[in-house]
Amino acid sequence: MKSELDHSPAHSAFKPLPPVNISSLDSTVQCARKTAAQALGAEAADAGFLFVVGHGTAPELIDTLKAATRAYFFRSPEQKMRDAYLGG
Repeated sequence: MKSELDHSPAHSAFKPLPPVNISSLDSTVQCARKTAAQALGAEAADAGFLFVVGHGTAPELIDTLKAATRAYFFRSPEQKMRDAYLGG
């Protein structure tokens, strides 16, 4: 069984996304902010996708967003297209 932090891809053509800790972005220490920003930029440039940790977002909100995302993608293409045109 995979752990919640195991984000390794199912397909071997993809490489795993390393977590990028952004907790230092609001640091009072400039070099800590710079290091976090550089790590964020490097991963965005390399993979185009990020696995972000240290953001401080409540786990309950993340769970709610994941559920809403799953619900959306299980909708029919017709429903999604209607939402795209109606904004909603």
